[in-house]
Amino acid sequence: MAEHTVITPLPGTFYRKATPESANFVEVGAQVSADTVIGLIEVMKQFSELTAGTAGRLGAFLVEDGDPVEPGQGAGHSHRCRVQRGGRRFPGCAHGQ
Repeated sequence: MAEHTVITPLPGTFYRKATPESANFVEVGAQVSADTVIGLIEVMKQFSELTAGTAGRLGAFLVEDGDPVEPGQGAGHSHRCRVQRGGRRFPGCAHGQ
């Protein structure tokens, strides 16, 4: 299956939720559409939404909540199957998908 890396357009801090008390925008394994918000990038107290950019299944986050990011850095992968952080495959994914 095709793989899509979600690229950060701005330098800043990546957040997976709108506020510290909120739930994450999306969890690994969730079905996403191109316009699904997967996180926020904060630059000087301004927040920009980061969207999946393509429809599929969110396979992994490449950065953690609160990590600094640079323009062009991968923030996550969206596709049908993806090896997660730590080398584990997402449940239900066959080798090579």
